Amino acid sequence: MERTVAAIRKGTVIDHIDKGQGLRLALHLKLAERGCPVTVGLNLESASMGRKDLIKFEGGPLTPKELTIISLFAPRATISTIDAYKVIDKVSVSMPKQVVGTLVCYNRSCVTRAEPIETHFFVGLERGMVVLQCRHCESSFARDVVYG
Repeated sequence: MERTVAAIRKGTVIDHIDKGQGLRLALHLKLAERGCPVTVGLNLESASMGRKDLIKFEGGPLTPKELTIISLFAPRATISTIDAYKVIDKVSVSMPKQVVGTLVCYNRSCVTRAEPIETHFFVGLERGMVVLQCRHCESSFARDVVYG
């Protein structure tokens, strides 16, 4: 398979992102605010997935909050740490059962919007869609409508 995305010298590669989630993930991770080069590959060929998205960026390591966001929006992702153009570490993520303090509740009447209370969501699947349920207001909604 021909390489379609340039290599990076030092940074992070988030691979095996479900097609259509790469831009959404880059926005949630606020990669544009890091001030470093970022490459987002969309609809790339993949032997295991058919089509996939991919993100590469130079700079420092991911925070725990960023790892949670990746596991929620790209639960099959692999995260590679690159140094001198070589992979020095590679980890896989999986979908969390709960997400705490990372996202904003979609329900505008939720107490977490008005009070300094940490958000807490239970994560589940319904008809193949990732669904979040707020522990505080019990509202359920699709993962794709939340923001961090």
